[in-house]
Amino acid sequence: MCDVNMSQCEYNKMVLDQIDTKGTEHDDSCPSCGKPAGTREFESCHTGSVNQHYTINCKHCGYHECDLDDGCCPVCEHIEYKTPIGFDESAKANLVFDSLMDSLSSKGTMNAVDWSYLKHYVFKIPELVGFYSDFYISDHNQLKGYTPKHLIAYMQKEILDIRFKYRIDKKIEAALAE
Repeated sequence: MCDVNMSQCEYNKMVLDQIDTKGTEHDDSCPSCGKPAGTREFESCHTGSVNQHYTINCKHCGYHECDLDDGCCPVCEHIEYKTPIGFDESAKANLVFDSLMDSLSSKGTMNAVDWSYLKHYVFKIPELVGFYSDFYISDHNQLKGYTPKHLIAYMQKEILDIRFKYRIDKKIEAALAE
């Protein structure tokens, strides 16, 4: 109960003393490996309000999960978030392919060394095919499989389409010039 004569500091201390920072601990099964994992439910005051939180830590596989505010969990701060293999590589493949397509549509030719490099790159890192399909192909049905061979076939079709359009446009320009 709050005493009317209580100072702000005393009131704050009384409120903070009632926060259950230790909480309760028990074992649950780990979502990752299924073995017993320590679960802790507790209260904390991070951003000016008292919030309920939980953590799950598995000693067996190192799994960690929590709902603490950003920057408040020392474990989450040390976990490195790695992008999956093929994610960044798909962007690089798309840049090379776009460069080839730009050259082909503006000059009618493309660099054969870059095209060979791109094919080698796709076969060297086959994980990029799925990401490439998801991010850079608007109609996913065009890439029937998720193999490097299917992606190269898709790119070859796009190259032939641009080449055909370039040649038709040049013939139209020549006919209009006569």
